[in-house]
Amino acid sequence: MDGSIAELSCEYLTRGVAATAAAGRLDTVARLELPALLGTMLDAVYGDAETVWVLRDVRAEFALRADSPDAARHWAAALATAVVTAVAEDPGDGVNLVQFDDEADYVARYLADHVRGEAARHWYFRAFEPWHERPSGEAVLGLLLDRPMMPVLAALCRHERLLEVLNAVSDDELAELVARATVVPSAGDDVSGLWPLIVAAVHVADTWSLWAADPMSTVDVARVWRSRPVPDWRSPAALTVVVVDILRYLTGRGELLRPSGPPPAELRAHFDWLDLPLLASGLTVGIVANGRERVISDAVQEMLAGTQWLRAAVLTAGPGPRAALLVRAALAAERPEWTDDRLVESVVARLTGTGALDREPVEFEESPCAGLLLLLRAVADLRLPAVLARAGQSDALPAALLAVASWLTGASPDDPAVRAFAGLRTTAPHEELAWTAVECDAVRAELVAAVQAQRMDELDPCEDVVELMAVAVLRAWARWLGRFAASSTGYLLANFVQRPGRIRWTDREITVELVPRPLDVVVTMAGYDRPLEAVSWLGGRTVTYRMDFS
Repeated sequence: MDGSIAELSCEYLTRGVAATAAAGRLDTVARLELPALLGTMLDAVYGDAETVWVLRDVRAEFALRADSPDAARHWAAALATAVVTAVAEDPGDGVNLVQFDDEADYVARYLADHVRGEAARHWYFRAFEPWHERPSGEAVLGLLLDRPMMPVLAALCRHERLLEVLNAVSDDELAELVARATVVPSAGDDVSGLWPLIVAAVHVADTWSLWAADPMSTVDVARVWRSRPVPDWRSPAALTVVVVDILRYLTGRGELLRPSGPPPAELRAHFDWLDLPLLASGLTVGIVANGRERVISDAVQEMLAGTQWLRAAVLTAGPGPRAALLVRAALAAERPEWTDDRLVESVVARLTGTGALDREPVEFEESPCAGLLLLLRAVADLRLPAVLARAGQSDALPAALLAVASWLTGASPDDPAVRAFAGLRTTAPHEELAWTAVECDAVRAELVAAVQAQRMDELDPCEDVVELMAVAVLRAWARWLGRFAASSTGYLLANFVQRPGRIRWTDREITVELVPRPLDVVVTMAGYDRPLEAVSWLGGRTVTYRMDFS
């Protein structure tokens, strides 16, 4: 631990004829030996504790021999005992001891009081006395630049004083703070060895008109893209794979549009090594948002939706560094592990720099049968969209899923969970399922084949093809529930599916929050509470489950 003594007053009561010499000897001990010994002894008690204790007054009376070689050790032991006793026995009234969570909290509390002109009145801020009379903006800048600033800003956010402190900072001072808050790149972030391929990727995006908004510079792309192993420069395919990787990464971030046609032939003139067929296939199949970026982006959106003062402050600040600093500090307060994360910095800069946070927060929709969405995994496992496609009914997928959902829950097609199950975000009118007998037979045959391919137990004969699909989905889901796998349809529906909760759609995710049930441990053991990635009929969204809604 670190410690300091603002003032050490020593009163000596000496015996003998060499009083002056004894006092001089003790003054030397106090100046040269005592601090290190006292620090060592307090370290033995408090170790690596981050707590900051500010003591107003500590008194210790003791006897020692000034000429003893152990004088410094005895003195340090007496002071350490007095300090530990004062901390342990303090009544908590703030008269002699004030406690802070850590140094960042201590600095944050000082800055919060400084901008209100109250800091100098408090004895426990004596350590900051040189800053008492300085302008608030200067004090904020000086104290934040002298230490890791993000933990201090996070502490201000927890105390709901962040906005007040940042408002005391001028634009020039803020720019200096933002520059210092930038996470220093690590050796693993170096992309210099791949610079020609980054240039190529940017040129492809320019030539193919892939930018979703303002084009990014090559430097910006290099900053946000993480380095990969250097490829075999003799292999056009290996080089093209890196270019595809960069472009897919930018598409997942929302920076690029998916191409709607073949690559422009003029790309060949610029990059004769580029494998255009590989480039085209790499950019037209299965692009989904970068998983971790999506987590960060959704965390920001959720935080703003639940923190009105922060959302108002970000909207007032407008796109730019002030909003970015507000959001990063709030994230650091909620998720300290993200404090020095370059990807977090990049995502926040993008969100706050493009006005992406100006949209109203997406509200949850409640449903009495939100548990239905647990079965989305079974629809994917059965490959039901492919089943219908092979039966010539690919266009009927939404209607078929609506019918299956209604059969399983008894809810109307307008229920939020039923709509979400079918990939329908709104309550606009939808076509009802109207298959002929021949079409039903084709769907039934493909469904039975899919069940057999999954090595599931045979389904009981059923005339109604919708009921057959619904039971197949339920059984495909239940087969990993251990001893509950053979439970009746009614039991499975009552205990797992027909349960209330709420659903929220975003551009990249559907969040499902379910009311807890006694058998949730079974769901967890089966892995059914894990995210379901890139669901095709949900627009490539990931479905995230939370089992603690109340």
